Amino acid sequence: FTIPFALQSIFYQLQYNTQAASTRDLLKSFGWSTEEWNVQHDVQEFNCVLSDSLESKMKNTEAEGTYSRLFEGQMLNFIECINVDYKSERIEKFIDLQLNVGGCKDIAESLHKYCEIEVLSGENQYEADDLGKQDARKGVIFKSLPPVLQIQLKRFEFDPVIGNMVKLNSKFEFYEKIDMNEFVVDEIKGDQEYRLFSVLVHSGSINAGHYYSYISPNLDGNWYKFN
Repeated sequence: FTIPFALQSIFYQLQYNTQAASTRDLLKSFGWSTEEWNVQHDVQEFNCVLSDSLESKMKNTEAEGTYSRLFEGQMLNFIECINVDYKSERIEKFIDLQLNVGGCKDIAESLHKYCEIEVLSGENQYEADDLGKQDARKGVIFKSLPPVLQIQLKRFEFDPVIGNMVKLNSKFEFYEKIDMNEFVVDEIKGDQEYRLFSVLVHSGSINAGHYYSYISPNLDGNWYKFN
């Protein structure tokens, strides 16, 4: 089984079978042994492997570019000098947004922290080519957003006190709708509201756990658990 074919098989089973769909063929398609099925894998790494495989299989077909059109956006990283006319910009593509959980009460606060302006001054001044060191503002803003916005909440982080990775289990709120207009360039302001379609949940610790999801297929307020 290839990964795309195994995915098609699962979707078919979900649509037409009266029993739970098996993920056995999908796991095999990743080249994993039965021993690896019970090993905890990083979900973002899994998503990268999955997306790379799908894009590879779509090349030279009518579906080529579909994954990028659905999930890829662009962010504009900029540094703008305060006292002189100098600005540096760099466009970066993204498939998902990785937002901080630590120190944030909800997704709105995380987005504000992601896009907040950092002032470079004092010993941290910006080297502006021939203009030398300058006070500057550094930040990021979204140049384009995809039809489907994937957000990863960073519940795993390094704890310098114990010298190891830990899982953050603090309360974090998210909502059925988010308006991204505050975080985009002026050229695309307008219809930038997203509705929550699915939630992937990690249950367990940093060393062992289990992923399951909630999905609202019709965006009608009815949610289904996939476990």
